[in-house]
Formats: sequence, C-alpha cells, structure tokens
Amino acid sequence: MGAMQANLTIRSSVFRWVWLIAGIAAWCVHAATPAVNDLIAQFQAESVFWRQDEIGDEIASVATLRDLSALEGWLAREDRHVRANVAYLFAKLGDRRGFDTLVGILDDYSDQRPIHYRPMSVITDDDEPTEDSLDAITRSPYALASQIQEDRYYAVHLLGKLRDPRAVDVLIPLLDRDAVNHKVAWALGEIGDREAVPALVAALSNEDPLVRVTSIGALRELRAIRALPYLVGLFNDPAVPNAGDRVSVGTEARIAAAVLGLTATVVAAILALLLVLNTWATRIVARDRALSAPQKFLLIAGVWLIPVAGAAATIDGRRQRPLSGTC
Repeated sequence: MGAMQANLTIRSSVFRWVWLIAGIAAWCVHAATPAVNDLIAQFQAESVFWRQDEIGDEIASVATLRDLSALEGWLAREDRHVRANVAYLFAKLGDRRGFDTLVGILDDYSDQRPIHYRPMSVITDDDEPTEDSLDAITRSPYALASQIQEDRYYAVHLLGKLRDPRAVDVLIPLLDRDAVNHKVAWALGEIGDREAVPALVAALSNEDPLVRVTSIGALRELRAIRALPYLVGLFNDPAVPNAGDRVSVGTEARIAAAVLGLTATVVAAILALLLVLNTWATRIVARDRALSAPQKFLLIAGVWLIPVAGAAATIDGRRQRPLSGTC
C-alpha cells in the first residue's frame, strides 16, 4: 500500500512539472504574439524593400509559420522585391513555398510588374521631369529589362542569404552568361556548399572581371584548397571590375591564395601529427599485450578520428543556419 501511494505521489509530481513547463511554453508563445503581429503590420506598411527585409529578419526570429497566415497572399505580389521578401520569410521558417517562389522569380520575365527603374539622367537632372516623360521611360523596353534584372538579382541575393543547399543546383547554371552571374557567385559562397567549387573554379576564366573577383571571394569563403593552382594563374591579372571595391583580379587572387595557403598549412600539420600519433599508438598496441582487443581498437580509432575531425573542421566551408524560436 505504501509503495502504491509513493508511485501515485511521484506521478502527481511529474504531471505537475509537465503542466508547469507546458504553461510556461504557452505563456512564451502568447507573449510573443502581439510583438509578431506588430512586426507583420510594419512589414506590410514598409515601402522600402531593404527595410522590409530587415523587419522580415526580426519576424523570422520570433514567429512561427502559423503567424504568417496574413502574408500568404503576398507570395503572389506583382512587385517582385516584395514577393521575394515574403518568400524569404516563409522559406526561413521552413515553408517550401518560400523557396519555390524565390526560384520562380529567376525564371520570371513577365512584363506584369511595377517598374521602379529611373535612369541617372532623370535622377540627376535639375529640371523636374514631367509625368509624361517618366511614364514614357517606365514603359520603355529598356526599363522593363532593367527591372527584370534587378528583381532576379534580388532573388539571388536572398537565396544566398537563406543558405539553403537546394539553391546550389539552381544557381550553378546561371554562372556562365547570365546577367546576374556575379551575384550568383557571391550567393554560392554564402550558401557554403562545397558542391559549388568546380563551377566556381570554371568561373575564374569568365570574361567579366566582376565575375572572376566574386568567384575568388566565394572560393575563399568555401576554403577551397583545390582552387589554389587556379588562383595562382590569376596573380598577374590586372583587370578591375566595374563595381564593388574596384580591386584588381590579381590582388584578390593573391589575398585568397594567402588565406587558402594558411588553411592548407594547418591541414598538413594536422595530418603530420596524425602520422606521428598513429606510429606511437601502433607501437603501444604491439608491445602492450595486456590491452584487450576493444582497448586496442579504441586507441587506434581515437588517434585517427581526433586529427581527422580537426582537419575536416578546418577545410569545411559549410555553415549551419541559425535556429529561431518563439521564446
């Protein structure tokens, strides 16, 4: 009878703890909801796309997919920058529709979109442009082509920021002659998947210096030691890209080679240590007959696994996506 009563007391205590934890979790979700709703309202009201993106990052850090129900219709907004920001938010929280929408923008050449393009001659002109002249500019084929390029560029940017490895197969074909190929190289470096290394090495011979420079930067981010010989071949390349920091291809190649060379040195030192430790462990195993077979196995395995793990951590360019929660 006493044992049964003790069991009931233990169960009662466990249930109380479970209810307490559940109550705290529910309070956290409830406490976060007003803040999420306010952020979503700010997101919807913001007309500047990069500010909207910053608000989206705040939402992603505190919201759940259920909180985004008010934004589902925005996945089809005509303004592709707004559509991309909403898609990024959904993708960040694990909804496949977000990723698919971002990829869809890359293949979208429709003329059904707002045109925000303004040529520099209009922006810098002292005379106030007339409504008719602005209308003529925004209706021109060049303005449409420029807007499509800007929209696709921004989608590539968000795919890089998302760091979803699924995007690698989508982006690699765009590295060759696509108008946004330099941004693609950057995005592949941000995603951090080493499957992109061969394509980035091939892009080092692209005719556009900007593509070569951004590919060098991506290879450096990926710690692609195998790219060292190709980088050395660019040391004397004097070409300067027409955007970015305006640093020559050769200078960028030398900087990247120095970083990757240091990485290679560290890896070589770790592997040399591995050989020394392996020799030491082998001698111990051969001489010490008191060790059992499992002990010998663990000794040899430990000698191999620890340095190999260190080398892998040194050369691995992939980065984990941060986890987000509601409390």
